[in-house]
Amino acid sequence: MIAKWIYRIVLWVVGRLGYELVPVPPGVRTLVGEAAELTARYEPMNESGEWKRHQVYAAMIRRHPDVRRREIALAIELAVMKT
Repeated sequence: MIAKWIYRIVLWVVGRLGYELVPVPPGVRTLVGEAAELTARYEPMNESGEWKRHQVYAAMIRRHPDVRRREIALAIELAVMKT
């Protein structure tokens, strides 16, 4: 009961500060580091952002064929937001 109230208060405070909490599946958390490494590798290339994203996306799919594609895409977006 108390944990539920604390959770609500935290969500309210975070919302008042202008942020939004987004739940991230545990499988995605393990992919973010690898996506960040691939993103850093393609960043200095003189190509469009969409091309770079596609290269990272394709590499992640080849490395992790059993992971859902939307989880891979979310991992890439989180990695880009961290940099």
